[in-house]
This record gives sequence, C-alpha cells and structure tokens, in this order.
Amino acid sequence: MPKLTLPRTDVRMIDDAIRSVIFRFIVLVICAANICASAHAEYFVNGKSVKASTYKAYQLIDSSLVAMKANRTDEAIDLLERALQYDPDLAEARVTLGVALARQDKTNEAENQFRTALAQNSNLLIAKLNLAALYQSSGRLTDALTLYESVIAHEKDSETARDLKERVQMLRQELENEDEAAEKEGDADLDQQSYYANVISDGKRQWPLLHMPLRVYIFPGEELVNYRPEFDRILRQSFIEWQKASYGRIQFVFVKSPAHADITCAWVDDPKKLQSTAEGGEAEVRTILNSILKVKILLLLNDPTSTFPLTDNLIRTLCLHEIGHAIGLIGHSAKASDVMYCTGQIVDKEKHLSKRDVNTLHALYKTDLDPQSIYLFQLERATGGKALETLQFTIIGGTCVIAVILFFVGVVRNATAARGKKKQKKQ
Repeated sequence: MPKLTLPRTDVRMIDDAIRSVIFRFIVLVICAANICASAHAEYFVNGKSVKASTYKAYQLIDSSLVAMKANRTDEAIDLLERALQYDPDLAEARVTLGVALARQDKTNEAENQFRTALAQNSNLLIAKLNLAALYQSSGRLTDALTLYESVIAHEKDSETARDLKERVQMLRQELENEDEAAEKEGDADLDQQSYYANVISDGKRQWPLLHMPLRVYIFPGEELVNYRPEFDRILRQSFIEWQKASYGRIQFVFVKSPAHADITCAWVDDPKKLQSTAEGGEAEVRTILNSILKVKILLLLNDPTSTFPLTDNLIRTLCLHEIGHAIGLIGHSAKASDVMYCTGQIVDKEKHLSKRDVNTLHALYKTDLDPQSIYLFQLERATGGKALETLQFTIIGGTCVIAVILFFVGVVRNATAARGKKKQKKQ
C-alpha cells in the first residue's frame, strides 16, 4: 500500500509562514509599546516640563544659534520660522528671529518680532534690550532712551540697570549735541552736508599737516579669543580709505614697533578694558592745544550684548569709526548712515565712508593748525613729551617773552577722548 508523504518544500513553506506571523506580531507589540511610551513621555527645557511641539521648537532654536554663530543667517531664519510653526507663542524664538532679521537690515520685520515677543511676555528683558538696541542703531535715539529707561525702572539696582544708566547718559549727550549742532549749522546743512559742528563742539583737534605721514603700529592679536588674521587686513584697509578720502592730506605708514608710532591699535577681548563699549571700541586721543599728539585705539573683538561673533562687515565699520576719532573727528554724526554715528551697527553689511563723513573730514583739514599749536606740537616731540615742563623752566629764567609763554602754558591741554559705550560692554 503506498505511503503518503508531504514534500519537504511544503514543510519549509509552513515554517516560513509561522515565522512571518510571529515576526509581525512582535513588530506590532513593539510599535504599540513605543506609542504608549510616547504618549506618556515627558519633555523638559531648563528644568520645566513642556509639550513635545515646544521641545522640538527649542531644538530648532539651538540649531539656529549654531548657524548664527557661523554667520549663516539665512539658515538661522529658516530654522526659527520652523520653530514658530511648532510653537507660535514661543517668545524666545521670536527674539532670536528678530536679531537675525536685524542683521539682514530687515528693520521693520525685526521690530515686529520683538514687539510680538513683548506682547507674549511683557517682562521679557532680552526682547526689550534688543528692541532698544535696534532703535539705537537705526537712529531712533529718543525711542531707544524711552525703552532703556523703562528697563532701568523695572530692573532697579541690578547690574543691567547700572550698565544702562551709562548708556542713557551717553545717548542724552548725543541728543544735546545734535540740538546744538542744528542751531549752529541749520537742519538742512546738518542733514545734507556734514556734521562738522559736532566734531568741533569741544574745540578743533587735528594732526599737523607737516607731520605726515602718521606712523601706525598694530599690536599682534593671534592669542585673543575671536581674533582672525583677516581683521588686520580690514584695519589697514580702513586707514587707507580715510587717507584716500582726504585726497592725501592725511597719510599713514605702518611701522614694526610701537616705540615711535603716532597711532597704536590693539585688539582686545575683554570689554572691561574699555571705558565704554557703545561703539565697540575707543580712541584715547592725547592733545596739546589744538594739536593731536598721540592716539591709542582699542578694538573689541566681541559684543557683550550678543552671543554672536563679529563679522568682517561689523569689524570694518568699527575700524573706520575709531580711526575717524583718531584723526580728529572727536564728535559724532546724528545720522545712522554715517560711519561716525554715535553707536555701533547691528546690520551685517559692508559699510564705507559716507559723503557726510568725507565732507566733515575736508572741513576739518581745510586749513593747517594755528602756529601756536604747531609750535607746541614740535616742542612736545623735541622734549620727549615734556613741553609743559620746558615752558615752565623757560619762564623761570625768561625775560620779556614771559607773557607770551604764560599764554601758552595757560592753554596747554592734554585731553583724552574715549569713544564707545561705557560698559556695558558694549556701542
């Protein structure tokens, strides 16, 4: 009688089918477990429990900060807009987006983001400070003052309030200078031609034309945080831009030692080394009568009010501004479009000397110094910085020239003009 058997292939097919069913069952169990775990998962930001969508938004904010620090602003804006899709009420995302938009000169859009953030959280300090900084950098000094003063009133005796009091004082002085200059020159001339009246509000200061070229020394900055060799090139280019704007009346030569330099430049990474950081740097200008004798320029490599590094464009504006002070433009312009505007810029775009900057420079160096200032400049150089002592000694043994020398002694002044916002940081 024949035996009935199952083919081996059929047995394998049955085994595979069983395995497939078991595998699918395991996958379903795992998926179900994941879904249950996800449903009960908790997300935390800064120690606070948040929704999954909010957590995802914060992840995108973190990624945007990385992009901003690498100066990839377009990428940062895209990430922040996506973050707001996850959580439209996340004020921190709006503030960061406002900063990114401001860097791209989208002032109105940036202002809207800051205002929306404040509508969501009226006490959000970072939103108030960024909005005030936006007003300040775009020439709306009165609006900036109002907002800064509201922060001071709310923060009272905090370190932030103390720093802002210095900034408020500086901005009020700038507004007073604008009013005085407008009275002297007239609004039309102030707006269209130059800001010469601001520059000479405390007296005219300039280098003797006979002393050209001015010797410039740049201290090495390789060991400083945020320093890049490209910055030295930008600084040198900025000196040359002012030289060309003067039609050669002002000339510079770069020297290898600070010993006999007329102007020294140093990069710094510590804001405390500046008296004020509103402009991101300062120029310490030493004068005798109307003549400039020596200048020490400090250039800050970071903005204490921002977590983002300075770009080449922002460094260029900083260099041009401080060099302007170093050659006698001690005062400021009232227009944000000028290099010599009273505060540093936020917009990351290449900026150069404006027509008003150039006109002001020409007005300052239209004529050389008066003979008395030139004489005192030469005497200061000849005596190794002891012109005053030399004149006093001459008086003791002098005769009929005493009256003249007394006049000189009476007007000899050594002044320091420190440019920048008082730290604060920064400017």
